[in-house]
Amino acid sequence: MNSLIKRLATVYGHPEFADDPRAYLAELNRLIGHYSEPVLEHAANKLIREHTPTQRNPWPSPATIAKACSEAAGTWGKKAANRSLGNGPLRLLRKPTTSS
Repeated sequence: MNSLIKRLATVYGHPEFADDPRAYLAELNRLIGHYSEPVLEHAANKLIREHTPTQRNPWPSPATIAKACSEAAGTWGKKAANRSLGNGPLRLLRKPTTSS
């Protein structure tokens, strides 16, 4: 199981709402398993921060989980590209240096 699913299980409990919890977790893993660990961690942070469990929906829906991963992949990709180009947040805060 990937880190996102483990974190959701820690926060929201084992998915007993599913007819077959093991199959449910396997399907989630199949849906999001191709994302990198940093993307899964970023998506897990967002889901845990924003999802309010209810009796009917104790876990975020598979569609919500997939969307969070997709958005995290876009954000993570942009951050990685900015870092590799030297355009990270620290570069934006530095004052231009002048030669004396």
